[in-house]
Amino acid sequence: MHKPPFRADHVGSFLRPAALIEARAAYRAGAIDAAGLRAAEDAAIRDVVAMQEGVLLGNFVSLLAVRAEAARQGIGRALMAAVEARTPPRRWLYVSADAGNAGALGFYRKLGFKRVGRLPDLVRQGHVELLLRKAVPRPA
Repeated sequence: MHKPPFRADHVGSFLRPAALIEARAAYRAGAIDAAGLRAAEDAAIRDVVAMQEGVLLGNFVSLLAVRAEAARQGIGRALMAAVEARTPPRRWLYVSADAGNAGALGFYRKLGFKRVGRLPDLVRQGHVELLLRKAVPRPA
């Protein structure tokens, strides 16, 4: 897989909205405090949840989001393990991620998810989500 010449900033499997990028810049510049930044982050997460609510049902993880400061600490992996533990055995577990989000796609592939489809315009017009699935094994 080839690496793009940039690093995408994302929430879950979605690119960060301009308002959140601006809030982070304002925080770094001292224009807003930590509470203001957290409010902007929380609003971005609420917007993503609202976008996905009711879009896909079943054994589908509709949102996985970890705050930037908590990234790379195993939290996402632990959350997915908890979801898998609650999924009935011998069933499929589904996730989707923006086709341009190499970080999210790599994360899910490391967890054993395989691409099974393309979902153009599912969440946002002009964007493609990739559908990935993983078989949930029967308990040992």
